[in-house]
Amino acid sequence: MPKLIAVKSKESPGLTKLLSAIPGDYEVVVAADMNEALKALREDGAEGIIADRESLPTRPEAVTGVDPETVLNAVQEGMAVVDDQFRIIWANEVFLKSGPTEGDVLGMPCYRFLHGRSEPCLGCEAKETFATARQAKRVHQNVDGNYWESVASPVLNELGEVVQVVLVTRDVSERVFLQSKIESIYQAGNHLASLDWAQVSRMSLDERIEHIKQNIVSHTEKLLVLDSILIRQLDERTGELKPIIYVGHSAEEEGAIRKAKVLAQREGHGITGYVAVTGQSYLCRDASTDPLIRRHTTEFGSQVTVPLKLNDRVVGTMAIRSARPWAYSVEDVKFLEIFANFVATALNTANLIRLEHDVTHGRIAERIAHEISNPINAVMNDVYLLLQEYIGHDSNTIAKLKDIEHNVDRVKELITHITDEGRPVTVVQRRVEDPVLKGKRILVADDDEAIRETMSDILAKDGCVVETAGDGLEVIDMIDHRQPYDLILSDVKMPKKDGYEIYSHIRGRFPHMPVILMTAFGYDPKHSIVQAREKGLEVVLFKPFKVTKLRKAVHDALLAGREAQRASE
Repeated sequence: MPKLIAVKSKESPGLTKLLSAIPGDYEVVVAADMNEALKALREDGAEGIIADRESLPTRPEAVTGVDPETVLNAVQEGMAVVDDQFRIIWANEVFLKSGPTEGDVLGMPCYRFLHGRSEPCLGCEAKETFATARQAKRVHQNVDGNYWESVASPVLNELGEVVQVVLVTRDVSERVFLQSKIESIYQAGNHLASLDWAQVSRMSLDERIEHIKQNIVSHTEKLLVLDSILIRQLDERTGELKPIIYVGHSAEEEGAIRKAKVLAQREGHGITGYVAVTGQSYLCRDASTDPLIRRHTTEFGSQVTVPLKLNDRVVGTMAIRSARPWAYSVEDVKFLEIFANFVATALNTANLIRLEHDVTHGRIAERIAHEISNPINAVMNDVYLLLQEYIGHDSNTIAKLKDIEHNVDRVKELITHITDEGRPVTVVQRRVEDPVLKGKRILVADDDEAIRETMSDILAKDGCVVETAGDGLEVIDMIDHRQPYDLILSDVKMPKKDGYEIYSHIRGRFPHMPVILMTAFGYDPKHSIVQAREKGLEVVLFKPFKVTKLRKAVHDALLAGREAQRASE
């Protein structure tokens, strides 16, 4: 039988008359109020509600079935209303749980409930809002040690006076912890960067380096949860990442670390190689399944690896490990990245200390060598000048000069051993390095091995990174499959592909890459130089040429290439 719910607040003749007219095939159930009627309508499957005027709802929850207090208790922020005496007159459940006081807190001052105080706190946000009629905010620590952010907003009457204040509170303990952690990292980093020179000056070279490394390990262990640390330094010449600090490993692991050759490459060299070549940090949550682990292992659980950078240039890597999988979060990666900046600076300081030490001892060695071995120096200088003044000597002449140079070097080594360090002495007067050449990648192509070696030695001493090729096909292959070069130096007469073919290929791939072609004076049977000039070739070196001319040509070509690249962007 279908049901109807009748709500009668009191005797209502009209409602009674209406109910008497309902057909007998309906069951009429009387409810005490509208809330009871709505509940029956939802749960008992009634067809409808009949009510008199007095029973109609005046609160929204009576219509929607949603209780505002239930909603306010469901939000994650604490909410409360306080009067002008700071007494709590209403609060949701989250707010009531945020204080240490138990029992009925309504009517209790908020400062007593939250902080156990007998008077308002210094800088109380509710007090400020009552005084200014503006919103106020404050972060405070409860007696339980948690941090809460409290926002006070005014409730105004018709005259614009503050009669109540609404407090909204949220737990910000995690945010405060993160800020505190970052501050600790910066403090530790500043300690790494600032050395006590009065203390350091009394140390030997090895003690100074070890002092810096111990500081790095000590602060890392204080800041982060870890079982082991591994720091590698990048050898920019070879691309190898050499271990310089490793703590927390077994003797077997230490042996494997020293033995392994890890290169800064994206593939085949694990997480460390990937981080070094990309400059991006890597979070390994589980070593047993991570795709970059070269050999999946249960020897450790998780790892964070970050690049060490100086002026945005990767100089090494730093890794921390935990025996537990999923021990590190994204926040831990950020922490280690920040600290790694200070570690890179500290390691650079160690390198500068070593360099200063080497320079000082090098000056002593040079003075001794100069005083004892002037005749030998004179011979070396003569050989050097003969060998270097002109590039393009025949191979036999170069070989004989190299033999003389080698034999005199052996004598010179005996002289340098009288110093403590035994560091080889540079006999030929040093030149000031050309900053335009320093660090540039240059490909030298010539079918004469002696010329290739001579040019490579000269440019390497100027700070260039030099690669060589002996035939035209090798040149093209290196251009296509290796990192772009800053400059190509190629002989015109080359096996397999001549100079013009090489030049044309370069222009097709890299329109702005500087190219210098070399040829014996008057030799160009295929008119390679002429054809190349028609396609934009600007610099030609005619053998034999002086070293000074080579350096100037390379310098000018690099500058021109840089300007051409800028103009095209």
